[in-house]
Amino acid sequence: LHTKLKDFSGLTGKISFNDKGDRVGEVYRVYKVDADGNFMLQP
Repeated sequence: LHTKLKDFSGLTGKISFNDKGDRVGEVYRVYKVDADGNFMLQP
C-alpha cells in the first residue's frame, strides 16, 4: 500500500510514505476547541 499511495487526500491532509514505509510530513495535528465551538489549530 505505501508504495502506491502518494499525496492521497485524507481527513488529516495529504498522505504519502517514504521508501521505508514511514509517513512523510505531519503525522498528527492538535486542535483546541474554544467556548464557541471553533477548532483552533495549535502550534
